[in-house]
Amino acid sequence: MTKKEIQLRLSRIQAVHYEQSLLRRWVNLATINVLLASSGRGDKEKQDKTTIIPVVSISKAYHVLSDFLPSYRLITPKKAIGIDHAMFCELRYEMLMSLIYLTLPTVIYFGCAYVWHWPTIYSVIGIFILSVLIIYVMICAAVRMTDQRLVIEQETLTLQTSQWLTKHVYTIPRDKIQGAKANQSYFMIKSQAQHLRVIIRNGDGAKMIDMRYLPEAEVERIIRWITHVK
Repeated sequence: MTKKEIQLRLSRIQAVHYEQSLLRRWVNLATINVLLASSGRGDKEKQDKTTIIPVVSISKAYHVLSDFLPSYRLITPKKAIGIDHAMFCELRYEMLMSLIYLTLPTVIYFGCAYVWHWPTIYSVIGIFILSVLIIYVMICAAVRMTDQRLVIEQETLTLQTSQWLTKHVYTIPRDKIQGAKANQSYFMIKSQAQHLRVIIRNGDGAKMIDMRYLPEAEVERIIRWITHVK
């Protein structure tokens, strides 16, 4: 029952952030936030983002935002150009990382169970929990690759990704982008794939937005657009 009023300078806005949890996807609702640069004068607002529209229908989001930020346009991004078998590469990576992180705890657990003769039911429950965790991680990875989208329109870059089943869309003016970085592991050289990381200001720090398994040519095109100076 608390009413809160926030006044923002447009010059501090770095990006418009459109957020949609799994539940809100089902009911076509979303939250619209803005990422702000620190004022540099003892700014007391330490939150990562500021919500300007807590809940809005997807069909009305574009119209409602124009009343708040007429200079920003929410653009529906198109499917990102990915390499062949990008989904397989992402799932393989997540499976490998899950096995690396879970191997040591699993070995320790079964070692303790053997030494202290823990009941078998504990092992069954432990295996079930590990299986559920791995399945959840794999589902999140698949959804992230399915949701991955981007579009460049005039002076605006729009990126869409997801994290733990929550969809995130970032609308970023070119002059607000602080940098971009291409990452390529040894296993990505043959497929000529790279990960793209776009960096924007967020409070006193930075916000990293990652796009995974893009073709090298596409990453180079985006970085050239970001670094181009008129």
